[in-house]
Amino acid sequence: MFRHTDPVLRDRLARVLTDLECLRLHSMHVLTQVEQGRDLGFEASMTKLIWSETFQDLWEVYDDLLGDDATLDEAHGVDLRPLHAQAMWSRSVTIWGGSSQVQRNVTAERVLGLPR
Repeated sequence: MFRHTDPVLRDRLARVLTDLECLRLHSMHVLTQVEQGRDLGFEASMTKLIWSETFQDLWEVYDDLLGDDATLDEAHGVDLRPLHAQAMWSRSVTIWGGSSQVQRNVTAERVLGLPR
């Protein structure tokens, strides 16, 4: 059964939607920088970090919203198999292309000037 009336889950969904909007705006900024021929530097690491963690958070909320139905191939007339594949794939995005920890270290060194 869908749990869309749960206030905690609604809050988590709102946070993910806000993060997605921030990612969209950040991506527009990065594209503008690339268009102008500027070196991205740390922004590439920030973009990967923001994208991968937001993507993962989105699918965690998806699983929680569906509850027990998240294990079904179909629920309420909707084929959930393609969504299951995305949800499973989301587990890997914070690892490939440089783990989130590595991206944080790059950002800390290049932006904040922290030692290696």
